Amino acid sequence: MKILKLTAILAAAGVFFSATLTAQPGADAGERFSDEELMKTYGFLVASQVGINHMDLSESQFEAFLDGFRYALENTEPPHAFEEVGQQLQAFLEEKQAAAGGRAAEAGREEAAGFFAELAERDDVERTETGLFYEVVEMGDGDVPGPNDTVRIHYRGSLITGETFDSSYERGEPAEFPVTGVIPGMSEALQMLPVGTEAILYIPSDLGYGDRGAGNIPPGATLIFEIEMLAIVD
Repeated sequence: MKILKLTAILAAAGVFFSATLTAQPGADAGERFSDEELMKTYGFLVASQVGINHMDLSESQFEAFLDGFRYALENTEPPHAFEEVGQQLQAFLEEKQAAAGGRAAEAGREEAAGFFAELAERDDVERTETGLFYEVVEMGDGDVPGPNDTVRIHYRGSLITGETFDSSYERGEPAEFPVTGVIPGMSEALQMLPVGTEAILYIPSDLGYGDRGAGNIPPGATLIFEIEMLAIVD
């Protein structure tokens, strides 16, 4: 879910489209498309980048959006000066973003309910009082980090769809961070697992990024972390 701020829409559109349209080498080697098909794809890119597909617009609001495109074909200035309309437009976009975020978070929680119900039936998965689920793949015999420690770990973070959103393995080097400088679910787990442990963490959204999401993590998302506790950093 993404609805960009007005300033970001104006500043980032050119970079986004350039990167998107050049990201598929050899794409012209196959089927040739009509001008209309190309423009339909371009329209999709525009709508996706500004988040129009998440705004839940009324029919009249959507028609007004299309009118803005038509207006731009014949005019070099916007129908209303940004200096006059900008603040109200930004408030409108933020209201739509909040509503879209709420819908996405509710969908994420509904999807997670069945996922955690299945985890609760597994004998190899433990659950803490906070709602954190974790699975020990291999228990280490080193020290257990405390709240004031900094740790070095390897990890892979993914969604319950299987999509990876972050990975120290892909970067080719472990990560170091304070035990209490991460999301609550990760912080709790780090203070339970000895150095040398390999584990899988199943973190509900209220112990992760909640309804706000973060980057490519959607609102209400359940997070899965495969981690290796490598060391406590002096």
